[in-house]
Amino acid sequence: FYRLLRPYEHYIPYEAEGNDLVEKIQWALDHDDEVRTIVHNANAFARENLKHSDVMLYLYLVLCEYAKLQRLFEARRMSSTGT
Repeated sequence: FYRLLRPYEHYIPYEAEGNDLVEKIQWALDHDDEVRTIVHNANAFARENLKHSDVMLYLYLVLCEYAKLQRLFEARRMSSTGT
């Protein structure tokens, strides 16, 4: 669902390191109407796209990928130790 989220429509984007966080907070404080619209849009998105069954499916798929990585790691560990 991440690809469906749009900056300034569903969330206020910021740099991963958080270097612009103070600037983004100030933007939010200065743009009350826009922030209310973003919150409304984000809540609507969550109601429409984050149903319990959808979240459970997403978690299942993530755990399946994690299991594949564990098997790969274990196979590499076994081959490096010769067991």
